[in-house]
Parts: sequence; structure tokens; C-alpha cells
Amino acid sequence: MLVKVRELIPTINSEDAVPPRKRVTDDERMIPAHMSAEAMEEFEYLTVIEGLESVVEDIGEALDQKNAKLVEDCLRVYHKMEELSLSGEHPEMIPQVKELREIYERTYGEQIPSAEEAERRARKRQQALEKKRAERKG
Repeated sequence: MLVKVRELIPTINSEDAVPPRKRVTDDERMIPAHMSAEAMEEFEYLTVIEGLESVVEDIGEALDQKNAKLVEDCLRVYHKMEELSLSGEHPEMIPQVKELREIYERTYGEQIPSAEEAERRARKRQQALEKKRAERKG
């Protein structure tokens, strides 16, 4: 079942999907031949727990990437709205721009980054993502 869940993780954020981390397989684990039934059962539970924890980590990583991409896209929209409202083309957008700025600042505890800074952060995240993909592909 964990294998099926793990296979679905890239569908959360297909454009930013990262290959899963290399896991220790059952063949690589050292299992003594003389292990008691109780010890074997405990080992099996620990293996399941380890598998669940790794799936949770992978899902968390995929969701973090998806959230970062969403914030980047929202900042692009915000800056375009700000540009259009300040140019006089769409002054009706001024209240929405102000509201978006306030929501961002309240949520992240910082001023909204400039368009240039937002793009720099997006490039930096993309570079880190590409590096992680290369490392995991081996």
C-alpha cells in the first residue's frame, strides 16, 4: 500500500516533482536468522513505521514545493495587478492590490517582495529543486 501512495506523490506537483529518496530495501537490512518471533514482529512494526514516516516526509516535501510555486505565481499576479492599477489603466484594482498586500504581510510577517526579489527567490528555489533532482537520480 505504501508503494501505491508513494507512486501518487509526484501527481501532487507534477511540474516540480522530485524523485523519491533512496530507501533501504528489505534485502539490504540485516536480519539475523535466529531472531525470535517476538523480535521479528517488533522488527516488522518498526519497518512499517519507518515506511510510513518516509511517505509522510515525501508528501510534506511535495506539498511544500506546491505551496512555494503557488506563492510565486500569486506574487506574479499581484505585481501585474499593482502595475496595472498604478499605471491608471485599471484604478479599480487599487483596493484589491492593497488587500492582497495586507494579507501577504499578515501571513508572512514581512513586506511583499519586489517583483525582482520574488523572481530571484523563484529562480533560487528552482535551482535547489534541480540540484535535488540530480542528487536523487544518482
